[in-house]
Amino acid sequence: MSQQPYYPQPQYQMPVMQQPQPPVDSLTDPGLNQPWYGIGFIPALIRPFKKYADFSGRASRGEYWWFYLGTAIVYFVLTILLFAAGIDWQKVSAGSYSGTGLNGFGTFLIILLLVFGLGLFIPMLALSVRRLHDTNKAGAYYCMSFIPYAGPIILIVFMAIQTYPYATQWDNPKPGVGSAGGYGQGFLPVAPAPAGYPSPAAPQAYPPVQYPTAPYPQAAPYPPTDPYQGYQP
Repeated sequence: MSQQPYYPQPQYQMPVMQQPQPPVDSLTDPGLNQPWYGIGFIPALIRPFKKYADFSGRASRGEYWWFYLGTAIVYFVLTILLFAAGIDWQKVSAGSYSGTGLNGFGTFLIILLLVFGLGLFIPMLALSVRRLHDTNKAGAYYCMSFIPYAGPIILIVFMAIQTYPYATQWDNPKPGVGSAGGYGQGFLPVAPAPAGYPSPAAPQAYPPVQYPTAPYPQAAPYPPTDPYQGYQP
């Protein structure tokens, strides 16, 4: 029985698959078309007004909750000042503004509160939609807030959950279009490696299999060190 030809098996290198990475906190503004992870309190108060009616893209949890906290503080301060101005809240809640004991300063505060609330409606709505996009949910989920009792609680939970780590249809730029802070590779930006450490490995493909183009000689030694040593086709 003749000896069967022996071919060395090709060596495969298992690919290193890139796993979804958490958002990278940044102290600098990545641009208005990108979410700012790690944003501070003061920038979070200014940023929604720069994107006043922009319902596209994402918004980080910090962008939403810092802004929510800032507006709540303003409402609280204005309410305390209205109490100090001598307003009769029972008459106001009943829809009557006559005989409330308000002076000119109290009337100014009420007008200021109304203007502040109207001016805040659109940027707060846009910010809420962008925060939903950051969790891979459509902005229409905001309508759940109109469901009595349970709706606002469910919306608060949606606003508090973690960032969706993959690309979504609401990203700016759209998936597949690379940018410095975008999601062109289907993942969130990967944190750069510290000095002296190698960069994160990119996904690797299987190497192509190389097959011999000529039959192996029957009289070659076994196992061969070179499948074509001394062979002339």
